[in-house]
Order: sequence, then C-alpha cells, then structure tokens
Amino acid sequence: MLVTAELKDEIYPVMIEKRFSPAGNTLLAGIRPIRPNCAILPTVTDNNLNSIASRSQNIWSHYTGLGFDLSGCTDPMGTLYYLADLNDSIKFVDRCQRGNMAVVLASHPLAEEFARSKEKNPEKIFNFNISIAFESAAQFHHACQVAFHNHSGVLWAAAESAWKCGCPGVVFLDRFRDAPLEKELSLIHPSIEPIATTVPCGEQGMRSNESCNLGVINLASHIDRDTNMVNLDEIRATVRVAVRFLDQIVDRVKVDDADMALWTKQLRRIGLGVTGFADCLESAGIAYNSDDSLKYAERLANTIANAAATESKVLAEELGPYHRGASRRNITVTCCQPTGNITLLLGTRGFSIDPYMEEAA
Repeated sequence: MLVTAELKDEIYPVMIEKRFSPAGNTLLAGIRPIRPNCAILPTVTDNNLNSIASRSQNIWSHYTGLGFDLSGCTDPMGTLYYLADLNDSIKFVDRCQRGNMAVVLASHPLAEEFARSKEKNPEKIFNFNISIAFESAAQFHHACQVAFHNHSGVLWAAAESAWKCGCPGVVFLDRFRDAPLEKELSLIHPSIEPIATTVPCGEQGMRSNESCNLGVINLASHIDRDTNMVNLDEIRATVRVAVRFLDQIVDRVKVDDADMALWTKQLRRIGLGVTGFADCLESAGIAYNSDDSLKYAERLANTIANAAATESKVLAEELGPYHRGASRRNITVTCCQPTGNITLLLGTRGFSIDPYMEEAA
C-alpha cells in the first residue's frame, strides 16, 4: 500500500513539531528496510528448540527484540542461558542488540528456580528480562497466600529476587486473553496459540508468530500554554494521524520469517504509547504521586484510547478489518512502552509515564 499524499502532508508537521514519533526501526527507514520493533515466537519446547533458535537468529539480526514462552521446556533455565548466549553472539557496529523477554508459567515445576535465575546469574542473561506468568486471578491469589503466610512459593521467590535485581516481573495472562478482541479471535481461529508471553519490556502481549511496530504521542508538545493543561482536541487530531501512519507501516514492514509475516499483516497489531507525562504534571503543578495525577492520567489515557479505537474503525470501513466481521482495522492500537532514545529525540524530561529523577546535590 502506498502512503497517500494526504497522509504525507499530515504526518510531516506532526513529526517535525515533535507531537508524534514512530519507534527506532521505523525512524531508520531511510537507511535500511523497516523492521519490526518486537516479535513473539511459538512456545519453546525441548523438541522445537533448534527451530526456534534458527528463527531467533534471523529475527535478531534485523534489530528486532523477541518474547519467549519457556513453559514447554523441561529445563527453562538451561534454555534461557542458551538463547542469551545465542543473542549475544550477534554483534552490531551501529547499535546495541535489542532486549528480550522470557516467561515461565507459575505452575511450572521449576518456576521458583527460574524466578531467581536473574539474581543468581545476571551476567549470563543481561540481555533478557524474565517474568513469571499467572493464568488466573485464583492462581495468583493462592500464590499470594503462600507467600504471605509461609514466606515461600513462586511469588515469594519472585519478590525476593526482584528486590535484589529488578527481575522477574509478573504477567497476568488472563488479562491479555480476556480482552474482547482477543477472545473473539480465539473463537474464530482456535488453532492459534493463546497469548503466552510479552514483548521485551512487557508492554504488549502478542500471539505466536506476530510482530508489531510502535510509536509515541509526545504529551508535552500538546500542552496549552494558557491553561497549562493538555489540549485534548489536539491530542485526538495527532492520534488520528499516528494510527493511520502506524497502520500503513504494517504494509511496509519487512519480515523475512514467513509465518510471522503472515500473522503480522493479518492482525495488524500496532502500539501507540506516550512520552512526556511528567512534563504535563510539572506544567499543571500536579504532584506525580497524587490522586490528581491519577485522574489526569486516566483522562489522557481514555482520550487517546478512544481516539485510536475510533480511527481504527474508520480505517476498517475504508480498507477492511483485520478479519471478516471485525469492527476495527487493528486488533490492538495502544500500549505503554518505555521511551529511551525517543525521549532524548523529543526532548521530554520523563520516560513514557515516568518522571526523570535527578540526584540531589
């Protein structure tokens, strides 16, 4: 699909004025083909590890981070160390390698050991985040009770390790799987694996053989200098252009992995996030850790999410939905990703929704 002249005219000032920016792999489109920011491969097992390793090397070589579900492995730690070494063997002269995510179900026999793997061997898996995944609220509640009363179990191990080294995280798979559009997709395509892991920083859960490209709205550039608050009408206008832009990137992204290319273009998953929330709070005189900041965040999030969903519905009417009978062009439109280099590019003082912490003199 060609980018329309109208969209070119709209996206140029939006990017020049730093109201929106796609993520790095799209920004570098003038230097090399557009590659996905992140991708997910099928659940890793003892039997498919060689195939997964080969596909991973190909995807990593194109600057894409991966999410893995290691719950199908008898030795998830050994598999994790193997994949981490494989990832580290790919060197780039123009940038560092992308990060990765490895997830293991809380019900796995070695989940506790896996939860402590980053704490015990940080130098071996510096290029991976790790997480423990829960499949239901009841399962998580039981783990909480064991941790609270017995100071043991997978959640206790996860908490102790996270206190020491920042890993693992916790993933609530039921939250992803129970999203209305994901449940709908599972009914239409029951053979597709349910969401079992996330992208490297945890902001997006995806199906096996999917990839996605991301972008961010710069909230700080939408502040009305008369009111010191974000102009919501301007936000909606930027969101409309950003969603159209990211949707067209789906058609232009180069994915050499055949299965991944198929599902990437079928589901058309995009992730529109934000940066500059700390700047917004500072401008409005609102404390970051206050109830008012939560209300402000809720209003901004609702505005962006509703505007993005609305535009995806408009695109579905114009160009077709991601599957017959769906009301939208894209199965997801928003997420809340970290914004490292993009923050530097846009000049905001916070990373995504987090403030920039300056050390006291």
